[in-house]
Amino acid sequence: MDQPWMRQDDDESDDESSTVDFGQAVDGILFLIDATEGMFEEVDGDTAFMQCIKAAKSTMLNKITSSPKDLVGIILFGTDKDNNPNRFKNVYVLQDLESPGAESVLKLEKLIADGPKKFKQEYGHGNVNMADVLWTCALMFSKSRAGQRRVLVLSNQDDPHKGSGDLDDKAVVKAKDLLQSGIELDLVHLKPPGDKKFRPQILYKNLVTDKENYEDGFPEASDKMEELLLRVRMKDHKKRRLMSLPFWLGPEVKMSVSLYNLVRPTGKPATTRLARDTNEELLSRRITYAMDSAEALMPGDISKTQEYGGRKAYFDICEVKQIKSMAPPGLQLLGFKPLGYLEKQPHVRPSHFVYPDEGSVRGSTRLFAALLQSCLRHRVAPICFWISRAAQAPKLVYLLAQEEERDTHGLQMVPPGFHVIQLPFSDDRRRLQALQEGTTKATPGLVALAREMAEKLRFTYHPDKFENPELQGFWSCLEALALDRDDAEHPKDYTRPDHEKMKAKAGEEMDAFLEAAFPDGCSATTAGSRKRAQAGEGGQAKKARSENQGSNVDVREEAKRGKLASLTVSVLRDFCKQEGLRCPSKKAEIVDCIKKHLKL
Repeated sequence: MDQPWMRQDDDESDDESSTVDFGQAVDGILFLIDATEGMFEEVDGDTAFMQCIKAAKSTMLNKITSSPKDLVGIILFGTDKDNNPNRFKNVYVLQDLESPGAESVLKLEKLIADGPKKFKQEYGHGNVNMADVLWTCALMFSKSRAGQRRVLVLSNQDDPHKGSGDLDDKAVVKAKDLLQSGIELDLVHLKPPGDKKFRPQILYKNLVTDKENYEDGFPEASDKMEELLLRVRMKDHKKRRLMSLPFWLGPEVKMSVSLYNLVRPTGKPATTRLARDTNEELLSRRITYAMDSAEALMPGDISKTQEYGGRKAYFDICEVKQIKSMAPPGLQLLGFKPLGYLEKQPHVRPSHFVYPDEGSVRGSTRLFAALLQSCLRHRVAPICFWISRAAQAPKLVYLLAQEEERDTHGLQMVPPGFHVIQLPFSDDRRRLQALQEGTTKATPGLVALAREMAEKLRFTYHPDKFENPELQGFWSCLEALALDRDDAEHPKDYTRPDHEKMKAKAGEEMDAFLEAAFPDGCSATTAGSRKRAQAGEGGQAKKARSENQGSNVDVREEAKRGKLASLTVSVLRDFCKQEGLRCPSKKAEIVDCIKKHLKL
């Protein structure tokens, strides 16, 4: 995204640097894919099981590009054959919990290419015991180094135990054990075959970890591949908080909130330095040495100085941080402003997102919701004093309220909360000079035609509609290289305008605008070339005039007046030729030569 708009000190780095503790953790996700016969009924030439395998493959490819150190595993339940550490029946570990690579992706592609018939021959179909499946998940996570651990169940069968209450109770107990172990469990349910509806209240409602998200009911089951991929991507998305801060509404009223980055820049991965002979990864270290003794210095040995009254005052690192620390980290409410006033404020840097943190201060969710609803109802924004962490400069921000939005299936598309938008201080505003007068202004009729053309070409913008073509091409080539493919896919560049679609939507308006802007058979291209041609002709004429004027210059008279240096080199060389003088290469030498010749 945007680069920092002003230079920051070494101790005031970007707020995202405080996410180091979170960023070092390795994520682990286990896909639990239902492999019973109900998942293999064909609908429009595809089966629910194959859609789930494709979704898992898509997640692996995304992990390879975005988080190569994350762990992904796949467990099939409801198979006839078994493959797991505890030798539970009907549980098959298709992919161990490890970093995805070319081998795992090719394995899934082969499974998709073989089809349902080959799967039935190799794996078969059987019964389901979710307690055994969840036990296998716990065992796999216990042997991994994953920090954030998640289990994602994909199924279109709402009653996997076929009415067995005993098996349901065992599964619920095991799900609680997973929660105590720090393992989250979530559900992505697919539409059952026929006119049946998926009923999560039979079992899965009691298994999922975050039951608060489903207080208003589960979203409708997905029946399309695109929708399934979207839901899996949303479940897999890292919801890591940037930091947790106290939010003071008054001297004795405080709640806890968490800050998130909703949008982050995506770039190519950083290059890795390798040893030339062994091809091993190199680790770089920075050591500071004393100039006089060449002794290695520790961070505590380094001081900063400030000269005052001819003497230097020394400060160690801790004292510098104490000087910069104005208040403890947090958000302090100062007041409220109407949204109409704040919408005119200039953009400083990308915003953060605030959400209540019930785990730190009890009751934060209710207080946060009351503040959010009040701001939405009165169309105001809280003005706050924000210090993100200790020893950092304070910022003046306002909180822009955002209401929750769900799609037609009940899936949350926009979360409720506040956007933290930084405001500039008064001395940060730039004073720009007014534009020069005399510029050509469009007529009211031409402005009206341009407005009609723009209205026809307007569409609803969303960042997801435009992918970075350079990054897509880079990852496509890398994917082809890793999977040993001959040709890489060439992604379509959606940043380029679609001229055919534009002409179909606003062809008449575009023609009317061109006729009004460039009358008498003149076009935009010819007008531009004509202007450039006139500019070129003007330059040649100006050059010719300057040369003609140079030929009429009296060099002797200019030399007596001491203005030889103001003459052009060509005029000075012409004078040297007329006088039979040797002409040096540099202008200063030519001037000296003429002065000596004229005895000045």
